[in-house]
Parts: sequence; structure tokens; C-alpha cells
Amino acid sequence: MDVLAVVAGVFWPDVVSIPVQGSHFCYHWNGEQVDFVKRHDTGEILEVS
Repeated sequence: MDVLAVVAGVFWPDVVSIPVQGSHFCYHWNGEQVDFVKRHDTGEILEVS
């Protein structure tokens, strides 16, 4: 079996930036599928077709 592995060591604070949290979403289930998605930070509601 050919396996290629890459390992990186990060030991200095200036190598990796501070992580930024992404958006949070709420999903509406209609009993068969997700039909609406709400983005919590803006309140925007998107209809899923």
C-alpha cells in the first residue's frame, strides 16, 4: 500500500493566524427536507428550492 503523509509542526505564534469563527445557521425541516435556512448574524432567511 502506498501512503503519502504530510506532517507540519507549528511552534511560533506568527506562523498561524488567529482563527475566525464562521457564520451560524438554523435549518427548518418540513418533515421531508430542509426548506428554509436562517443566518443568525444577519437574520436573513433563505428559501431552499
